Amino acid sequence: MSRISRGSAAGVGCLSVVWILSSGSVRVWAQAPESPTDPIEGKWYGTAGFSQDRIETGFEFRRDARGELQGFVYRPVTNFYGLALPGPVKRTGTKYECLEMLVALELSGDQLVGTCGPFQEPIALERTQVLPAELPLPEFPQGPGPRWRTKLGGAIYAPAAVWGDMAYVGTTGGAFDAIRLADGSFAWHFPAGRPIHGEALVTEQAVFFACDDGWLRKLERQSGKELWRYDLGDARVGRLLPHLVHPDVPNAGEFDFDTIAPRPLLADGVLYVGSGDGSLCAVEEETGEGLWRFQTKGKIRSSAVLDGERVFVGSADQNVYAVERSLDTQVWARNTFGPSTSSPALV
Repeated sequence: MSRISRGSAAGVGCLSVVWILSSGSVRVWAQAPESPTDPIEGKWYGTAGFSQDRIETGFEFRRDARGELQGFVYRPVTNFYGLALPGPVKRTGTKYECLEMLVALELSGDQLVGTCGPFQEPIALERTQVLPAELPLPEFPQGPGPRWRTKLGGAIYAPAAVWGDMAYVGTTGGAFDAIRLADGSFAWHFPAGRPIHGEALVTEQAVFFACDDGWLRKLERQSGKELWRYDLGDARVGRLLPHLVHPDVPNAGEFDFDTIAPRPLLADGVLYVGSGDGSLCAVEEETGEGLWRFQTKGKIRSSAVLDGERVFVGSADQNVYAVERSLDTQVWARNTFGPSTSSPALV
């Protein structure tokens, strides 16, 4: 026969099973102590963020196999549906904290209020029976596969330039290729030697592109033969991110990847192209002779645009410039409050 009894040890309830054997001996097995139910357990939903940017946020709190209180985040805007907090939730009276996620909440009836995240965003939650669930991906009919694919041996950051039945594209592997659109085969291959991040400019006779070796090149479109090169002056300008934590490195810890380059602009026989050394260069299209250089204080990684007699270009010095193209004269500069990573748009 057996008898089930409930006892306590150090204030924690436990369940004991007492067996009385036929021999008259008694054996007792004690189960693990039960974890008391916490008033925060369950599902909560509401909003978090500052007044100008409130977003829907939810939490579910429940105990794990070890009896520790765990939290799970629901935030549809960031696709979080039950994302586990990286540490246990600690309770002090009516206050709950998860230090690893900087979550601090206080329970008041059926409401939870507090802050979350590194910016201490206000959060207000109420009990709910249902939390949002991730929507299943819709089923679409399978489309046709590619007609062909060609391996180029390096990452491609810029669009391919298309002229007639050919595509022209450079890669980070330091190669520039002409590829036949019909079957993806190579028409010709030009070894530039350093990464090419920008789109090429293609005309009926020639192809122009800038390379990280510092040269603006003109190639014969039909054969890939180099016709001239012009020194943009940025061969020593790197693309590495700043040191992550070094206290003496400006902008340490930033993650603005530098993976773009300008496409040359051609107008009236003159090429306009920015350089990593901060200059906007005007180059004679036929001979490759430099006409003028307009200097800014930051890298120029985006393409210039033209409107009549003015060239417009953005710089990493947080300005966009209007330059009189016949005189190499600044017309105006406007602060963009951030480095320019795309070309100006004319409307």
